[in-house]
Amino acid sequence: MRVVHLVDLRFAPWSVLAGVIDARAAGGEHAVVLLGGTTALSRARAAGVPVDLRMAPPVGSPRACRSVLGRALAELGSFDVMHAWSGESCVLAEDVCAGASVVASVFESPACMAARKARRAVESMRRASALQFGDDVTRGAWLDTSDPPAGEVVVGPPRIPEWGRRGDDLRRVLKIDAGMGVIVAASEPGESIDAMLCMYIVGVLSERGMRATVIVPSDATGLDRAERFSVYHLGKWTVRVCDRPVWECLSIADGVVVADRAPCDGVRRSETIVTGAQWGTMLGLPVLAPRVERYERVLRGDIRWVEAGDRLGFVRAAHDVLRVRPGGGGAPARPDEGDAPADRLYRLCGVANA
Repeated sequence: MRVVHLVDLRFAPWSVLAGVIDARAAGGEHAVVLLGGTTALSRARAAGVPVDLRMAPPVGSPRACRSVLGRALAELGSFDVMHAWSGESCVLAEDVCAGASVVASVFESPACMAARKARRAVESMRRASALQFGDDVTRGAWLDTSDPPAGEVVVGPPRIPEWGRRGDDLRRVLKIDAGMGVIVAASEPGESIDAMLCMYIVGVLSERGMRATVIVPSDATGLDRAERFSVYHLGKWTVRVCDRPVWECLSIADGVVVADRAPCDGVRRSETIVTGAQWGTMLGLPVLAPRVERYERVLRGDIRWVEAGDRLGFVRAAHDVLRVRPGGGGAPARPDEGDAPADRLYRLCGVANA
């Protein structure tokens, strides 16, 4: 079986890359077409995903490169499945699939794009051979349950990849010793993370005598302001900035925080993707999350609910977590989750992954 992956990392980079890793590991021949610039390429390399072809779509629209992509795919030869990794790339896949089956894995909300693009993506997804959504809320945002799509639907996040590096190495790079508690801000995209909330958690815990940090990505919102706040307090405590894959950060985590920068804003909430928090619960890690309907419907396990906007509530929840798990607890075991969602997608469209 030959599969071409159209990889769009704008909305859920680590969710998508984890899915691609899973699909490639299951067998068959795979070609990865990366739709993005140098940041996307850096993320793919960090995750260990080889890229066969990269295109930087003009004005951030994957469909704008369909003519060039069509010619490039013709040189790659025939393929059985085209796997689109976003709503917009599903439209592109339909344009260039050359008779192959189209499947799509979608983790973002339609609120992430203009209404016209979202409508077009829905039309393409409804014609796809099979679909995967990260959770039921995302599926409901895209599809009207009273009018089912042509293909079967799989719901659930990708499996957690194997740890790419040892936790000791990551602790050394981030200067986190074994006695320091670690919480990971694992939401996607990085812009959805409130860096000031993370810094506030670290600062108040430190003033209470608890050694702790929060790992945030470099594109977290308000990171510059948060770092200035740390400098103002003489750098006695700070967050750790890390752009390694979320699953690597989880390998040294004592807990996970959904540090949504605007949990009461319906559009912003729809754009926040919590695959990292879902992985945290699979690993048995406690998750700190604002009590809003979307997260209550998606997250299961040891969830420490905090009223939206209650910064001290997040501090108290983090304190309770780290008081029981005071750092250095060892990497949580990666669960055995059975078949990969990608494998199920390929079987549903009538192609065996072999």
